[in-house]
Amino acid sequence: APTKTTARKALATLRGFGIDEALTASLKTGSPQMKREAIRATAARNLVAAIPALFELAAGPDDALRIEALGAVGQLGRAAELAALMNLLVSAPAFSREAAETAAIAIVERVPDKTSALETALQSLPRAQGETKGAVLRVISHVPEESSLRALRDALADTDPAVRDAAIRCLADWPNAAPMRDLLTVAR
Repeated sequence: APTKTTARKALATLRGFGIDEALTASLKTGSPQMKREAIRATAARNLVAAIPALFELAAGPDDALRIEALGAVGQLGRAAELAALMNLLVSAPAFSREAAETAAIAIVERVPDKTSALETALQSLPRAQGETKGAVLRVISHVPEESSLRALRDALADTDPAVRDAAIRCLADWPNAAPMRDLLTVAR
């Protein structure tokens, strides 16, 4: 274990010509274990150029790599990647939905233009259903604006109990008293 830790630290800090390119290539051609370490190294190096390769892994068939890549996308992603990430979230299998949601929330919280990020996330709402729709609602709730509040209020009338539950929880976590009346109505 100490050897692994030392090697990981070295990958994160190693300098020289072609290192970033070699790491990015490892994301595409390495063994699953090599890809996993390359994902960690690209995230540690803040290697934004690797984001397209990370998206390929996040959409790929390997469950463990998918989750690891989604984590790295959440760490490295910018506003430009949010739409693709929301598409992955909407189509994500149940086992990786939480990782996609966490990655999207990380990007939404980090980008300077919250309104634009919110609009991007809201565009995926009509394509989402059930638990996935709940995940999208949790993403949009991280931008407490009128349009996200409206979407949460609309979700209170959804026929799916999972969607209603997500909406109620998001409204309960709202940063001000705006949804108080909605919550009182639900409580009654």
